[in-house]
Amino acid sequence: MEKLIDTHRFNFSPTENSGEGLTLETQFFHNGDPGGVFMSQTLTLQSYGNSASFTLCGINLTPDMLRQLASEMESSLSLSKEKVK
Repeated sequence: MEKLIDTHRFNFSPTENSGEGLTLETQFFHNGDPGGVFMSQTLTLQSYGNSASFTLCGINLTPDMLRQLASEMESSLSLSKEKVK
C-alpha cells in the first residue's frame, strides 16, 4: 500500500464568500521506490450546498503544466487587450 506523504490544497476563489468555490487537493504518495512519489488530485466545484468533484487519474496538473497554462493565458490576454485598443 502506498504511503501518504503530504496533502496540498489550493483555493482558486479565495475571495468568494457567497457559497461558491473551486478547490484543488493534491495528495502525494510514496510508491516504494527511492525518491518515488506520485500524485492524486481532486478538483471540486462547490455551489452552496452542492458540490461536484473530479478525480484526476493519469493526467495531473503539474507545476510545469500550470506554468505553461499561465504563460499562454498571459499571452492571450495581452493580445486581446491589444485588439481592443
